[in-house]
Amino acid sequence: MKLGRLPRTFRPEIPHWSALKMGAAPVTVPTVCSYTDRLPANLGVMLNDRLGCCAEAGYGHALQVWSVAAGKPILTEPDSSIEALYETQGYVQGQPSTDQGTVLQSLLAYLVQTAAPVGGLPKLAAFVELDPTNEDDLNRATYESGLVYLGFTVPAYAQQTLDTLGSTLDVVPGGDTTVIGGHCVLSAGYRPGLREIISYGNAGYAMTTAFWKANVDECYALVSEEFCEANGLTPLGQTLEFWDQQMVGIKGVV
Repeated sequence: MKLGRLPRTFRPEIPHWSALKMGAAPVTVPTVCSYTDRLPANLGVMLNDRLGCCAEAGYGHALQVWSVAAGKPILTEPDSSIEALYETQGYVQGQPSTDQGTVLQSLLAYLVQTAAPVGGLPKLAAFVELDPTNEDDLNRATYESGLVYLGFTVPAYAQQTLDTLGSTLDVVPGGDTTVIGGHCVLSAGYRPGLREIISYGNAGYAMTTAFWKANVDECYALVSEEFCEANGLTPLGQTLEFWDQQMVGIKGVV
């Protein structure tokens, strides 16, 4: 399986959950939440077995999560759409040297900015950055938006775990911590000490709190109009119009 999350960037125009939640009403979120329990085991690897397009495949899997959570047939985009999206981030078909991976913030900004998403992929309504160490915020964001989209550094000891579909990523005391790359996955559920993970087209992965704290260095709540309208939930309880306003800085920066 291929990795492909490039080192994170810091763009000041991206809103941050910690600042926005100060004006939001507190809510009680469930201690256990899962948006993967109605998904099929095989979601399709979306080219991430041969290309470093984990970020683009992650968005494809997000569309699947949201469609099912909205009570609709699962929306699975063709591999050609995922590849076309990867091309917007610098990949050129037939040129292996361009298969370098993706900066998550760059891709998310593109998905918000683009009026006619390439390959027919639905546009992203908004996204907001989360502190990956704040468990309460992560739980609320997952519950209210259906998932969180994250990037993490991959230590050498985790490679075999990632290559075993449906396995649990955990710290390995004494394991080789040499960083071999970065990876982008979704978390569409949680329970105490564990977060449900979608990777390589498999919704059966999990990540322990210990592994998350040691390796996850960027995390985002993604806003889907379909999910919000169907479930009556929006991140921080804010309206879709509010989240559209938070994207003014993103839409003005190419």
